[in-house]
Amino acid sequence: MSYGAILVGRSVQTLPTVAFPLTALATLSLVLCAAQWRHNRRVVTS
Repeated sequence: MSYGAILVGRSVQTLPTVAFPLTALATLSLVLCAAQWRHNRRVVTS
């Protein structure tokens, strides 16, 4: 029981450390995809 509590506490502590780079990476890829799509659209229209 105590081992499980320690495990949960450790995972809760490490969660923001893991989630932050993942969120930043996902946001960056979304921005890059949007920029690429906009660029492609501009090329097609012009």
